[in-house]
Amino acid sequence: LVDMIVEFEALRQVRLLGIRDALQQRRASVIDRIWDVTSLFSATGSKVLAKSLKSGGVVLACLLPGFAGLVGKEVQPGRRLGTEMSDRAKRAGVGGIFHTDELPAYGVTAAEVDAVRSLLAAGANDAVIMVTGPQDRADKALQAVLVRAREALVCVPEETRRALPDGCSEYMRPLPGSARMYPETDVPSVVITDDLLGQLKLPELFLERSQRFERTLGLNVELSKVMAASPAYQLFEEIVAEYKVPPSIVVRTLETIPIELARENVPVSNLTDQHFKDCFALVACGQVAKEGLVALLRALAEHPEICASEAAKTAGLAGVDEAGVQAAIHAIVAGKADLVKSKGERAAGPLMGLVMKELRGKADGAIVSAILKKEIQNILDQ
Repeated sequence: LVDMIVEFEALRQVRLLGIRDALQQRRASVIDRIWDVTSLFSATGSKVLAKSLKSGGVVLACLLPGFAGLVGKEVQPGRRLGTEMSDRAKRAGVGGIFHTDELPAYGVTAAEVDAVRSLLAAGANDAVIMVTGPQDRADKALQAVLVRAREALVCVPEETRRALPDGCSEYMRPLPGSARMYPETDVPSVVITDDLLGQLKLPELFLERSQRFERTLGLNVELSKVMAASPAYQLFEEIVAEYKVPPSIVVRTLETIPIELARENVPVSNLTDQHFKDCFALVACGQVAKEGLVALLRALAEHPEICASEAAKTAGLAGVDEAGVQAAIHAIVAGKADLVKSKGERAAGPLMGLVMKELRGKADGAIVSAILKKEIQNILDQ
């Protein structure tokens, strides 16, 4: 059933967007007015309308220019745009709606439909929606229909829906927001004083945090937003404040590397905040290059009981000082002197692969690149 629910909801949204496009092409609109058409049904043969009028109800109508033929358009099996309007109307306490895409029917005659259309000055491309019931309910129901009609002109509405046994869905309520805010009736009221308000410390808004990261840490807009929304944003701030490491590297380490490791079935849930801090402590003091963070975190995730220094040794990430880096690169480049002489500066690509095979995670990539270029140039200058 879940697969069917998903399929039918996707179908619904695609078809609602198609209806929207058709409405916009027709330049359809919604008239924010409700007509009382009760007098036109004083002698109606419709059992539904007659019963409502007998109990003191009214018949109200609204005009939807450009909606003709689309109110009755199917959006899910057995459900139409008119059904969605009816769902909204039912929340006001009426039994449903009548609309001109399906009339005459239900005992409503063609003459009665023509009379209503004439009173509302409805054109051939216009739809008329009617409801019946007590005055207050009928008015509230049509107001809800007008809201749904306005939504149809713009987008698929954001709302909470209930799945039905046949895989379709129906409207339940709007998403949480100001429209659903009302006083709680089950708990005692709390008096909010100026003193209480003055003691409150409001949390930083997501947008404010993102802008602060961008302004004070030099992160670009995308990384700022990623980190501002991350549950690890406090750990991020602690690390950049305590260790001299590029903030962008910290973002990648906290947000991207764990995902990459998880795809390799590495148990990243074993990693703690302290593990991350210890890793950056090693990077900050030069014992591990930032390129070695992936291997270091993998080792810690697989052996969370060991310290970061031991994990670095386990991963073969013992740091190499600049002199050691230069010696290693010199040996590799000297052994490939013929390649350098034949390709010139273009030899940097293949040589970098050989160099990183030996130094990956042990030395800073920027330092490695600079020394490699220098060694290549030395051979070319000979």
